[in-house]
Amino acid sequence: MKKVLLTFLVCVPVFFLGAQNCTPDPAFQDSTGVFPMPYDATVSPEGGITECAVIGESYEFSFTVGVGDSLTIDIQGNELRLELEKITITNVSGLPTGMAVVYEPQSGVYPANSIGCAKLTGIPTSANAPGDYDLIISATISFASPFIPDQNVTFPDATFAPGKYTLKLLADAGDFCDAVSTKESLIDGVSMKINPNPTAGPANIEIASKASGSFNLNVVDFLGKSVHQETVWINEGQNYIDFDGSFIPNGLYILVLENELGRIAQKMTIQH
Repeated sequence: MKKVLLTFLVCVPVFFLGAQNCTPDPAFQDSTGVFPMPYDATVSPEGGITECAVIGESYEFSFTVGVGDSLTIDIQGNELRLELEKITITNVSGLPTGMAVVYEPQSGVYPANSIGCAKLTGIPTSANAPGDYDLIISATISFASPFIPDQNVTFPDATFAPGKYTLKLLADAGDFCDAVSTKESLIDGVSMKINPNPTAGPANIEIASKASGSFNLNVVDFLGKSVHQETVWINEGQNYIDFDGSFIPNGLYILVLENELGRIAQKMTIQH
């Protein structure tokens, strides 16, 4: 089994809630890892937790977990294949108060050659501050050979499981849910301004970039619905993009500029 097996450790918290469980996606029956995978700009730019939680409201987000029969590790350039017995989740930190997880199997033990799942669930309480919650997972890997001791591991791990699972917690359901804002942003390399703002329609988007490339420009309302989308080419240095929002109803919007490295966002008000 490939190293990607270890990525499944990054997302399965330790709590167990009685008879509740979840259903793994059969589409991943022959796959190894957890789906979606943790977000990483290079390995899995489409991964991560893609749904926001809201304080005081019920929340669910499921992962499918596939476990093979062995683990292949690299030792000084040589690959060593170790047969697995099971992997057991032992601890988790980072979940908001009121949140827990349910498993299938319900024990939280994933034997070799199996498919299972884990579901984040619960109602975040008002004791939580809105913001981003990164999950840190501890687990024990048990091998089939009695001569190989159990290994205690903590993830995310820069070598075996790069990236992160971040749960974005909102104060109110009306707040803008930009779950992928938990990803690495472009803030160190790209900046964006809108003039004028508020605008009656016509506006100029000024973008300063340290590199050239193709970007997606998206305008979304505070319910997360896209009202305008286009692809733009950004050159290194200063860029100016003409934007006409005269067809967009009055209101507060988010202008999002993104590519495979992440995204930046700017609030924009349309006031005809």
